[in-house]
Amino acid sequence: MASIFENISQGSNWISENIFNPIGSALGLNNIRQEFGYNPEDAEWDQNQYSGTSMANLGALGDAMQTQSRQQMGMGTDLYGQAQQMMSGKGEYYDNQRGIMEGQIGSGVAAQQQAGQRAFAQRGMGGGGMRDVINSTYQAGGQEQMRASQASLLNQGMGFGQNMMQSAQGFMGQSNQALGMASNAYGTQGQLAGQINALEAETAMFNADQANREREFAQTAEYNQAAGNRDNRAGFMNNLISTAGSAYGAYMGGKGSDISIKENLSWVGSSPSGTNIWEWEYNDKSYGEGTYRGVIAQEVPEATVRDEKHNLNVDYSKTDVKFERIK
Repeated sequence: MASIFENISQGSNWISENIFNPIGSALGLNNIRQEFGYNPEDAEWDQNQYSGTSMANLGALGDAMQTQSRQQMGMGTDLYGQAQQMMSGKGEYYDNQRGIMEGQIGSGVAAQQQAGQRAFAQRGMGGGGMRDVINSTYQAGGQEQMRASQASLLNQGMGFGQNMMQSAQGFMGQSNQALGMASNAYGTQGQLAGQINALEAETAMFNADQANREREFAQTAEYNQAAGNRDNRAGFMNNLISTAGSAYGAYMGGKGSDISIKENLSWVGSSPSGTNIWEWEYNDKSYGEGTYRGVIAQEVPEATVRDEKHNLNVDYSKTDVKFERIK
């Protein structure tokens, strides 16, 4: 029976190595880099001396325009930061929206389960396993609805982030205009050539920085989308493995519950309902090797049936104890 897990694990590894990893490499998911197209140390200039009152007035005008430019630049930078947070899919806004969605979808699923159970009950159906199937079906539908809602939320956030980025670019344009006016004021006097060079260097570095920021945000959005797809694929494989493991555990637990085929028993505690929880090894290794945890069939007669060998088996779905292999 142990080969079930081995086959699933090997299949998962093969899919990752031969399908998911090549796709990730093709998209460059593990090699995202931002290369900034300037070196601040290369910006050099000589600053001349002010001469006369008129020079001082023109210098004051240039300073005022430069201050305004920096204020606009600060506002644009703040908006860029907010845009980046919206495009990342994380933060307080997303947490609040996900909480609201979870509450609404959870209430809807609960109402559907109750309505379904009432409908089946009116027809004399819905007891035992049928009830579990109904509940599982509605829960699966709720999970799918949640995934779809999260995808829609992320797309909406991306749209907000792009709008913020456009607004930030508007502030940056105003900043450049103010820098241009300051440059004109300083350029009126030849003695202020150094100031002109400084503004030109600052403008060039600023433009290069914003161009790199825009590329970085675009790459971040692409990476988040690819990473989300990769996480969804990984979640599917984890669910597949978990489902197979649960089925394997329920089968082995039910087929090997009689005290007569267990040895090295050790009591480890009680479940919320008061059922004893034990750890043991099988004296018949065909049931499995290693140490297991669960119940003794003789202690839960309401959940047991006898097999063809007259050994007691346990239906763990009728208990509040989980059957599992410890080591």
